Amino acid sequence: MARNSGTGLSPTDDAAARQVVFEEYGEFITQLKGCFVTAGDAGVNRPDMIHLYSRARFATTIPRSLGGSGSPAPPTARGVLRGLEAAFTFLAEQGGMDAKMGPELLRKATVLVQGFGHVGSHLVHDLVPLAGVNKVVVAHVEVEELLPGIDRVKAYPADRVEFVSVPRGDHMVLTMLGVDAVCPCATGGGLNNETVSKIQAKIVCGAANNQLLDNRPRPRHARHHLCARLPRQPYGHRALRQ
Repeated sequence: MARNSGTGLSPTDDAAARQVVFEEYGEFITQLKGCFVTAGDAGVNRPDMIHLYSRARFATTIPRSLGGSGSPAPPTARGVLRGLEAAFTFLAEQGGMDAKMGPELLRKATVLVQGFGHVGSHLVHDLVPLAGVNKVVVAHVEVEELLPGIDRVKAYPADRVEFVSVPRGDHMVLTMLGVDAVCPCATGGGLNNETVSKIQAKIVCGAANNQLLDNRPRPRHARHHLCARLPRQPYGHRALRQ
């Protein structure tokens, strides 16, 4: 985040430092007089948005307690789930089965979720208790340090949810064998020339921004994937079938 000082936030900054930065950012947004509307995203938490909103009104994803819509993560995750249901229904129809078999195929599937952040954690929760998916593999950076602080994880059956730790910036986990669908919900660029040709899953459906590293044509052998990109903004959706 750019500031007059030329510095932004670092992972070691405390709550007081974050408050100063987000209040300054709110003042800057106000100076734009509505030409730009900001919102929370990766790395931004509820207190951050409260501090920003104290200085600006041109902002979304404000906590419900202040009259806003709250975090976009839960509805975004639910959108990814609906996308998976639609994709499995498509595969069922392609295989000569009744469309009603789509949800059943999803329940029997193994789904890889890349990223256990705001959206990814809600998606896992939707996949396991709500959709009843057979197996969910969760890939996250330094997952060993992340898990002890998440109470909801303790309720997941160990035989249905597996957590694996991956290096930061390494997207090769998307090529994992034995999965029926992969859901990129981490940083962008996961679909690139190194991973696309090796992805075994027939479905790629996630909420990460900029999932394609670039717009260059992909190899022909990658065209068997059914891909759907579900943006976090509630302005519609964009899908790509290959």
